[in-house]
Amino acid sequence: MVKALRMVSVFLIVLGVCLFLVDFLPVNLTALEGEDVYMKIVPDDTFSIVSYRLSILITGVVVFMALQLKAALDVRRQGE
Repeated sequence: MVKALRMVSVFLIVLGVCLFLVDFLPVNLTALEGEDVYMKIVPDDTFSIVSYRLSILITGVVVFMALQLKAALDVRRQGE
């Protein structure tokens, strides 16, 4: 269970960082040369995972740190 939580937390951290890095990519990255490129405007009532990137990153970091703290406390208890 701890290994699964650790993998999920690392996945959330990587996903959060990648979502922040997407902002630095150019708009016309996937467009063919010579095509007109326009930014797509979407209504505010649609779901976008980009709007949750900070929450995803913070959740991943908090879960990872909690697991690290639990592991450190387990090692300390075994040493006593």
